Amino acid sequence: MTVSEKIVEVNEPARTFKPECGEDDRESWDSKLTFLLATVGYAVGLGNVWRFPYLAQKNGGGAFLVPYFIMLCIEGIPMFYLELAIGQRLRKGAIGVWNQTSTPTQYFWYRTTLMASEDINNPQAFNWKIAFALVIAWILVYMCMIKGIASSGKVVYVTATFPYIVLVIFFFRGVTLPGMSNGLRHLFTPKWHTLSDPVVWLEAGTQIFFSLGLAFGGLIAFSSYNPVNNNCYRDAVTVALTNCFTSMFAGIVVFSIIGKAIFKTHWEHCAV
Repeated sequence: MTVSEKIVEVNEPARTFKPECGEDDRESWDSKLTFLLATVGYAVGLGNVWRFPYLAQKNGGGAFLVPYFIMLCIEGIPMFYLELAIGQRLRKGAIGVWNQTSTPTQYFWYRTTLMASEDINNPQAFNWKIAFALVIAWILVYMCMIKGIASSGKVVYVTATFPYIVLVIFFFRGVTLPGMSNGLRHLFTPKWHTLSDPVVWLEAGTQIFFSLGLAFGGLIAFSSYNPVNNNCYRDAVTVALTNCFTSMFAGIVVFSIIGKAIFKTHWEHCAV
């Protein structure tokens, strides 16, 4: 065997990775667009539309974007990429991945999160809050997944694009209102002294977790339906930046309308 043939043999497993036994039977997304829409729809929510504008105006306006983008780069995108990668590699959902974690982590889950008793001989009171939340969650899951990933893939075309349609409608309405510039000035005028406050950096990091939906298991589940050799790093960057753009766009929409309210209040005081 020549040197070149040996090089090809060594590189072959990396190029043509084959999943473990049973993983080939797992369903896959209809297309890459379906996966991206599902992930964007999962990440975009109230954290973008309401929480980000609130935190921005509270923590220095435009200056808040500095810690926000820094936290996005050092914790948001890396963790987003990590969750996509582990789900895509193991081809399992969050529970399947969780089963391969360490014993102390499982102990924390059962005893602290679920508040389960030590054994069947020492039962504790029924946890109605968790039971009710579990029933509602499984009803919603059943409705979305009644026909497998195929039905869910069709749903995301509506659930992922509808918020953007609403935002665009409110955007064109907001920019035509009197006083719109006052609201945007209040949102984006930087107050640089706030950068010395550690609470501002803490809230920026918290917003990244809340906005991207990190550590909830959804990203692992979505990526588990991707091919093993899919470029999940590019997906992570694309979705994270889309989510960031949505936050700023929603901030413009919200504060253009708030500027109208400020203008109206000022006008009424002047009239009196």
